[in-house]
Amino acid sequence: MEWTLEHLDETLNRLRTYGSEEPRLEIKKATEGYPTSIAETLCAFSNMPDGGTLICGIDEAENFSVVGVYDIDELEKSIASALRNSLTPKGNATFDRITVGDAAVLIVSVAPLLLVDRPCYYRGKAYMRYSDGDYAMDDYEITRVLAARERRQHDLEAVAHTSPEDLDRQYTEKFVSAARHTSQRLSQIDDKVVLARKSVTTADHRQLTLAGLYALGNYPQQFYPALKVSGWVEDEVLRNADKLEADGPLVEMLEQTLQWLIRNLRFSVVSDGQGGLKNQPEIPLIVLRELVANALVHRALDADTAYAKDVVIRVYRNRIVITNPGGLWAVTTANLAQPGHKTAVNSALYEICKLAQISDGSRVIEGEGNGIFEAQKAMRQAGLPPLEFVDKGFQFTVIIRRLSMDVQKDEVAQLLESGQDGTPLELAETEQKIYSYLLQGGDRTVAEIMEGLQLTRRQVAYNLGKLKDTGLISSSHVPGKRGAAYGVAG
Repeated sequence: MEWTLEHLDETLNRLRTYGSEEPRLEIKKATEGYPTSIAETLCAFSNMPDGGTLICGIDEAENFSVVGVYDIDELEKSIASALRNSLTPKGNATFDRITVGDAAVLIVSVAPLLLVDRPCYYRGKAYMRYSDGDYAMDDYEITRVLAARERRQHDLEAVAHTSPEDLDRQYTEKFVSAARHTSQRLSQIDDKVVLARKSVTTADHRQLTLAGLYALGNYPQQFYPALKVSGWVEDEVLRNADKLEADGPLVEMLEQTLQWLIRNLRFSVVSDGQGGLKNQPEIPLIVLRELVANALVHRALDADTAYAKDVVIRVYRNRIVITNPGGLWAVTTANLAQPGHKTAVNSALYEICKLAQISDGSRVIEGEGNGIFEAQKAMRQAGLPPLEFVDKGFQFTVIIRRLSMDVQKDEVAQLLESGQDGTPLELAETEQKIYSYLLQGGDRTVAEIMEGLQLTRRQVAYNLGKLKDTGLISSSHVPGKRGAAYGVAG
């Protein structure tokens, strides 16, 4: 892709809004000479399945202002030399020059090395991008890059010391019933043969496959401790206050994780189209469901990874980051949002999850290849930035950008003016303060509200009681929290 001034402006505006934490993008000032650590960046981008982009002539410290490079001819020549002579194997890139006023900007689009040529080394070290920095890969990461050259169906491997007795009866019965409804041939055979034909058990019916154990097992973590989801919330007030440790079979982990994410979303008040108001999550739930399901279904399942690397979700003030071990297979990040484009990292697990059901009767995945396309569509319709995908070969990350956490004052005012029955509500200052805090997302206990708003227990308890009397909030019990938790009434 050839860079244009318009594309550069869009990129800089995005960086000004969300910061420089983009793994496939590096900004260098380069006004006073050849920048340091460029070779490490070129090496890291060469190891990324999608490559990366280096933009020189931008001052990140001055809000990503255009300052221009010291000598664009000399800079391009030096970078080209580093690609040829400093990297092993040699790297490759294209160069674009853009003039902004009197300033010259050099954009270097680094191509990824072929899978068989990775990893790329610089001075004996292989580098990879993390956030917006370059770091030497450890032995595990290098091993995963080398292993990616050869595809193995780890999900079909038998799990030692397991038997059909290790399956969850409820989920398995639903699965077998769904399998029979989708296949006339399977409808005519008994349960244990159905389970073998769908790769839940081995052909001799004695052991579970890894796919079967992971999707439908009573407790897969007994055999593979890292087949789980870990999550935490990074909050200035309540740092790591709400942690997630989802375990059990995949179908249960999907539900546990979604419940935790929803609890930590912000909500706004919008019209329900019928003269009333409703709470709307900041991120469409269809997006979260698709991304969490994908992370669980497409994660790496080799023995080393299943023992040591779990799916990790981090909730920050300005973004939600979902990371699973393992990379894409036979597809690039650019192809993900195309409708009907599907490829399964774990084909047996993928087929099982097309039939496995969660508690509401819906299936874990639809298997039509439209999930990411629909998720991106939902983000656009909600006025949110597009999803960002980062594939490192041994690790895959999705970034969901969040808008400002400030609750829209006109939305709160609208609710207070109309009330629940059309009668204006007059709330005291502390009541409004607590209500606005709860609108920012997630149920909160008395202790959390006290800490978040710097109020006394008596102030919080008194005003929560008044808010409950108006019908604006309700209380419930949230697993993992002591005492009642309060949130905006649905």
